Amino acid sequence: MSKILTVILSSLVALYIVEALLISYAHHGEINSLEEKIKIYKDETGKEFDTRPFFKAYKESKNNTHDLVPMIPVRESLEIDTGPYSLSNGISNSMTMFCNENGYYAKYLSDQYGFNNPDNQWDQKSIEYLLVGDSFVHGMCVNEDHTLSGNFRKMVNQGVLNLGNSGSGPLTQYATLREYLPLVNAKRIIWVYFEGNDLLDLNYELKNNTLNSYLKDKKYTQQLFMKQNEIDARYRNIIENILDKNHDQIEGFSSFMIPVKRFFKLVSLRVFIKNLYRPIKSNSLINHDTNYEKYRDIMKLVKDYAEENNSQLYFVYLPDYYRIVTNRLDDKELFGYQKVIGLTEELQIETIDLNKEFLNLSYDLKSLYPFKKSGHLNNRGYSEVTILINEVVKRNESQN
Repeated sequence: MSKILTVILSSLVALYIVEALLISYAHHGEINSLEEKIKIYKDETGKEFDTRPFFKAYKESKNNTHDLVPMIPVRESLEIDTGPYSLSNGISNSMTMFCNENGYYAKYLSDQYGFNNPDNQWDQKSIEYLLVGDSFVHGMCVNEDHTLSGNFRKMVNQGVLNLGNSGSGPLTQYATLREYLPLVNAKRIIWVYFEGNDLLDLNYELKNNTLNSYLKDKKYTQQLFMKQNEIDARYRNIIENILDKNHDQIEGFSSFMIPVKRFFKLVSLRVFIKNLYRPIKSNSLINHDTNYEKYRDIMKLVKDYAEENNSQLYFVYLPDYYRIVTNRLDDKELFGYQKVIGLTEELQIETIDLNKEFLNLSYDLKSLYPFKKSGHLNNRGYSEVTILINEVVKRNESQN
């Protein structure tokens, strides 16, 4: 018995030594990375990098912008309150504080439904491009005019609508399309699929009864465009809840117990192990028959709904930064790439494969990301992706 206890205690000690080393290594790496970003940002813009934590920056910014609200990822709002289920990332007609990956906290004025658009876009007689997707479509972490939709507006004379939802997956995105596409006359729907997490997000979405209603009933709708006051009230409650949870950060001091709890929960070790097999996990997940079939079902519904509304559907495959930094743009197995492309071909959906488009570019693709690090796109990245999408659309349509 004593030998067993000795083995258990020795194993625990070893695990916590590894945890301590990982924390120390990560802290050192974070300091060096931040110092590098601060220097680059200063050299390129002449401005100081905003190093404040999100909620501290939010509180201080709110002193100058009274109606400022934080952006709430769909999944986070779902975990706090499950209904009535909203499909935008915040309160309508409000200055909304975004994230900081580029040295500054991006902000945007939300439209009448809480999306990241100039409100007059809903009044356009024709929508040239209607974009659907997750945080990359939403526009993390740049100002509105540098998002995909903002860049499209610089190219076309007609309307462009952004229905992106940070933290959303395919089922939420389909539900969003169902709720808001009938309000406009959209010539094209640009469905942006992000290989890094879209199918992972589908896991939690399939557990939500409201979202499953869209999957099971083609006529199901919450009529959300008529319930904006109710949605705004719900989001205000969610924001209050989140601000309470982040009280320490808001007040400018960190709780001693937070890092202690993280240490005893072996958070750094768990993240390290998770990252080691992340690509394998993404591969195996997408190969799971049930998940793959559910995604195919959703895309069939998306295609049918686009046709019902006389909109041309384009499926955009957006690669993960991991694929780029490891030089695996032509790896057809990574993240289940071939499975997804195969399904769009099977459904005869016009596909814009940015993996292939990126292979034709001669510059360092890491320059499309903040400080060439993992994250969302930077200003240049959003601009280049918009140009590529527009070029492929125009090329395809000129041939038809």
